Amino acid sequence: MKGWEKIGQLGQKVFSATHHKHLASMGASEKKNYALDQVKEVKANNEEKCIDVRFKNGELFKYTPHGTWH
Repeated sequence: MKGWEKIGQLGQKVFSATHHKHLASMGASEKKNYALDQVKEVKANNEEKCIDVRFKNGELFKYTPHGTWH
């Protein structure tokens, strides 16, 4: 996925842990749209202290170090 190397080790840990929780909150059919292969780009958002996660369907989620997303 685009941007993976740029978010660093901490950002990668935040993404991985939060993405796992995010998928766990979804039903089986919805998960297909948010699987790892559907992530278009990740980007560190230092101003908001989160990782911006853009999916191929155009949706943007903000993954926080607290394991939450919005």
